[in-house]
Amino acid sequence: MVYRNEYLNSLKGLTNHRYADVLIRVMSQAQLFVSRIDFTDLKTAQRVLEAHNAFCDPADDVKLKLPEE
Repeated sequence: MVYRNEYLNSLKGLTNHRYADVLIRVMSQAQLFVSRIDFTDLKTAQRVLEAHNAFCDPADDVKLKLPEE
């Protein structure tokens, strides 16, 4: 998952340095992302996730694209 590194780094920041704001920002962005996807149909949701780079490997240096509202 593309957003995995951001999530893990924010957890490290919270654990090691008490930087809660970074984790809150990452989780808010993740919540906004999933709120824009209709998950009532799995195949459609998977296509949207694929189209917005959700399944890309973090090592590929690909950014997660936010779906339109």
